[in-house]
Amino acid sequence: MGSVRATLGSLMARVGFNSRRLLAVALYILTSGLLSSIAHAQINSWTNPSRGFWDDAESWSLGVRPANSQSVFITNVPSKTVTIDSYTSGMYLESLTISNLNVSAPDGSTNTLFLNNAGLTTPLSVLGTLDIQANGDASKGVNALQFTTAQKCGSHGGWRDRFEWSFPVRSIT
Repeated sequence: MGSVRATLGSLMARVGFNSRRLLAVALYILTSGLLSSIAHAQINSWTNPSRGFWDDAESWSLGVRPANSQSVFITNVPSKTVTIDSYTSGMYLESLTISNLNVSAPDGSTNTLFLNNAGLTTPLSVLGTLDIQANGDASKGVNALQFTTAQKCGSHGGWRDRFEWSFPVRSIT
């Protein structure tokens, strides 16, 4: 064991490494892998081909309601509306904080996220990116929506005003 250490030590000295540099490189490699695995949220996609409620666990690809560690996608065919209402905000509060949200649909379909009077107390919180793309739509009643980092709305989709905008949109940076 001593000879292996001596050989390794002399090799490190020859190539210009010292123990601090080696430790720094090792920590960098370990933390890069750890952080990249944390940065990738699980994807939970709406799989129900028809309309339904956000809190219906069976309609999601992971078989569970959305969660803060998940990127949520409402992108499948045919056209549908996924609704968040007062029942969802009252009974499944934890499902209203998500990592990212993407609403879109293939040509010939429209997918809508409908915030239907879920209230102002419990916002739909998107921790990362809100992405409303082609054939995607979102409409609302009296609700709260909160972003905690950068948000993006695609050029072909957008928020549709079924009702007058009457709720706070908060951006926490």
